[in-house]
Amino acid sequence: MDAENKACGECAQNYDDEDRIPKILPCGHTLCSKCVSDKLNENSLLCPICGSEHEANEEDFPINTEVLNMTRGEAEGETQEEAQTEGDQPEKQEQTQNVDHQEQATEEATEQDPQTQNHNFGMAHIVDGSEKVKTPKRKSRSSRKVKKSSVSSESPAPPDADLNSLAKSVHDSSNGISKKLNSMKAELSNSMESIKERSQEVTSQLLQYQKLMKQWKQEHERIIEEYLTLVHEHEDIVKFIDGEFNRVSDTIKIGEDEMKKMITAENNLKATTTAQETVPAFGEAAQRYDVVDTWTQEAQKNFPETELIKKAVMVKERSESVLQALTIAKEEGLNSITGATMRNARYQSHKGRKYSSAEYNVSINSVIRNGSSGDDSLWSPVLSVQEKVSRAMNSASASSSGSGPARSPQISQGVQAQMGPLITQIHSIRNMTPLVRQIIESGRVFAMQENKRHKRYARISFHRDHLCLHVLSKQFVPEDAFVLQHQDVINLLDPTSRLSFLTLGAGKSVLGRLYIRVAPETNRAHNFVLLCTGELGPSYANTNIIRVVDRGKNGEYVDCGDYENHNGTGGKGLVPGAGNEWGGIYKRPCLAGAVDGWWGAGDAKAAQFGITTRDDAGCSLPAAFGMVETGLHILTEAISLYRNIKEVKIVDCGIVLPS
Repeated sequence: MDAENKACGECAQNYDDEDRIPKILPCGHTLCSKCVSDKLNENSLLCPICGSEHEANEEDFPINTEVLNMTRGEAEGETQEEAQTEGDQPEKQEQTQNVDHQEQATEEATEQDPQTQNHNFGMAHIVDGSEKVKTPKRKSRSSRKVKKSSVSSESPAPPDADLNSLAKSVHDSSNGISKKLNSMKAELSNSMESIKERSQEVTSQLLQYQKLMKQWKQEHERIIEEYLTLVHEHEDIVKFIDGEFNRVSDTIKIGEDEMKKMITAENNLKATTTAQETVPAFGEAAQRYDVVDTWTQEAQKNFPETELIKKAVMVKERSESVLQALTIAKEEGLNSITGATMRNARYQSHKGRKYSSAEYNVSINSVIRNGSSGDDSLWSPVLSVQEKVSRAMNSASASSSGSGPARSPQISQGVQAQMGPLITQIHSIRNMTPLVRQIIESGRVFAMQENKRHKRYARISFHRDHLCLHVLSKQFVPEDAFVLQHQDVINLLDPTSRLSFLTLGAGKSVLGRLYIRVAPETNRAHNFVLLCTGELGPSYANTNIIRVVDRGKNGEYVDCGDYENHNGTGGKGLVPGAGNEWGGIYKRPCLAGAVDGWWGAGDAKAAQFGITTRDDAGCSLPAAFGMVETGLHILTEAISLYRNIKEVKIVDCGIVLPS
């Protein structure tokens, strides 16, 4: 074992199986258990090798059994060697006798049933010289190389072996190990090394997945607390309503009683015929009138309880919105969580069971697969656990988007805290955490531009290892979206070189994407970038290609960019004076992929641009400001497929953030 593999990467002490047990971190590197424990006590576990930060208990990090076994093997190697030397001669004699018996038994078994020959031989211990070899049980091996970034559901099997031929080669070899046996040992060793790497990769992925599950559990527990708070508010309001109901009942009863007394006094007053009878009756009637009048005023003053009504209505509306969302989720199949619960129960029943090597492969893949939503389209043997989580999130987002009115985005503070400063991680794809990448791939990261009239959002996405900022527009943003300030994202751009993109489409089909490199120190390039981002309002999004010029000839090009009239008569520039600049740094050869603008037309058409699709050595471009880096073939294919080029549109555009 190499010195660097048997010593901790933090303290440089050798591993052992007591105080310094090797532990695998989620990043794939190994530290001793003492260093892991010490770092966790400091509330932060920072890998000294790659700099990744991890949060978990010491028990959450699995033991690196490979390193541990190798450590134990070195400690026990000398003792075993001495013991083997002492008992070498008797064991050789015994092994030779065993081989003779095994060969005889094998020949007899073959004569009786040739199909059992390999099986019988596979159960024998084969001796060549002083070495004892057991034939591998698995007999298929994939020759395809497996990348570390992808995890297959199939495990590489040991090499094929013709057991009869192997037995003969071992039997015939009297000095040392035969070439064939050496070859088989090497192949089996390679297979085992491969499965070790893949096992560690799967373990790392499962640890990441486990961390994500822990985070989601915390989020759901927080939501449950909010729901319980809402329930408690309802319970308090019901108590207030009961009290208010009783207060109204008491007030009504008092009013009815006083009204009866007033009516009696009124009748007595009407029945009087003498002054002696009238005076006391009048006094009684007047008193009853005053009581009823006072009751009426007090009732109007004391009812209703406006604060109670406001709170009751607010809580009721909040609850109804939650119930409506739950109803929609139920209709869209959220009840399938019952099936997931049953699968989880089935997994619990297997906990503690000891698997054979063949059963383990089936079991672990079943656990990973059954952890999905049950949609087989999310399962692929070449996808990592994190990629399948991302696809599941995308699937859930696609099924729930568009349900109900657009609402203001709300950022989950718990997830935001674990992600760290999102704008910092977007600045560097290499340092981006898996969680941030998953959220971006799920379509939940936006850049917002806000003014007095409205808010506009630009989606941030991945496309072929490019981190893309799409054009600003009014659009639906999910409630759980992560929203950045648009200007903060723009500030990440490289001031010396910018890469823009145009996505072409026709009808309901997306044809592909062109990436165009521009030099932003020129006004024409700055004008082009502003129309790709939509920062000032106008953009190239949803504009059609205007015309093809010199179709099929040298110097063939297309005209685009009239966001005003879509026919080549408009397209005012956004940067003053850009349309009046040409020559000098703008003058370029007429090569396929060159992007240039009108010259001599002023700012009225400065937004329009052309893309050359065929070289023309006989001319130059006086107002070129960019070059297509990738995707030019998409445009040339569109020219050949669509005689009416106006059917082809720029359906999306934007810029690429630096990586």
